[in-house]
This record gives sequence, structure tokens and C-alpha cells, in this order.
Amino acid sequence: MPVHFAASAVVYAKDVSAVSAFYSRVAGLSVAHTEQGYVVLQSPNFQLVVVAIPSHIAGSIHIAKPPQPREDTAIK
Repeated sequence: MPVHFAASAVVYAKDVSAVSAFYSRVAGLSVAHTEQGYVVLQSPNFQLVVVAIPSHIAGSIHIAKPPQPREDTAIK
């Protein structure tokens, strides 16, 4: 039987495990499926897929520690 969600989203990440752990803790999402390169998180009404940024692109991305707010992102 197919599962239907009220909403879903895809997030690209340099570090899939760190981003998945963050959303799992903050949004209370559980891990539904894991493969190399992506993790599917979900709750009864929402599904989030965290996908690895390809390595040739990820290598050019610098993430400050601690992270700094960025203005040049697609999501605000």
C-alpha cells in the first residue's frame, strides 16, 4: 500500500549524516531508509530526503565552524 505524505522536500547536503541527524533531532523525523548518498527521513505527514552533493561540487563548498549565516542560498 502506498504511503501518502502531506508534504515532502529534498535537501542537498555536503555531509548527509550530519544533516540527517540534525533534522531527525530538530523535527522529530525518523530514518525510514538509508543508502549510500541519501537518507529518507519521515514523520506521519512529512518526508525529507537528504541527498549528497556530488563530490566535485562539494569540494568547492566551505562550511565555517561554527556555521555562519549565508545570504546567497536558495532557501531563506
